Amino acid sequence: MTIQKIVIHVNKPQPLLGQQHSSNRFAEVAGGTTAECAAVCCCFPIGLVNLLVLAVYGVPAGLYRKALKKKRRRKMLKKFYAYDKETTVSQFMTYFETQRSNYGGGSILASFISDGSGGLLPQNGFFTACSRLKSQGKLGGIFVWSADDSKALGFKYEKQSQALLAVPH
Repeated sequence: MTIQKIVIHVNKPQPLLGQQHSSNRFAEVAGGTTAECAAVCCCFPIGLVNLLVLAVYGVPAGLYRKALKKKRRRKMLKKFYAYDKETTVSQFMTYFETQRSNYGGGSILASFISDGSGGLLPQNGFFTACSRLKSQGKLGGIFVWSADDSKALGFKYEKQSQALLAVPH
């Protein structure tokens, strides 16, 4: 199943779980290289796709940045999640701005890991930070890592993400 086919099926009323193994097309979607990839994707429809849970394996971090930036310029979406578990809302906002500047003001996906092992956790202000970013017009979407943990939690944080993204600011 291609990522395009997964996204086409987002009109289903429940989260869609799909898995793809590819050596070329998905890599371009994920970042512009032809690296060996495996992906797990959960799409949550609210009209347009604005919440995507995606776990990608095998794409070297940062390898795709230059090619993708050149190809898509400001249309690029970038997620970031590699920060300390003790991150505060203020630090998260600073990290987010740093990533925006690294990617030329592109759309950035705020993100966290659903097992609670790192980053700004939902219970410690993740959604507060996202609400601020959304009200400033800077939130490109929300990236939840990873589908296995999310499923075990009943997609609790995905539902909370949907609610936040659906409310106009």
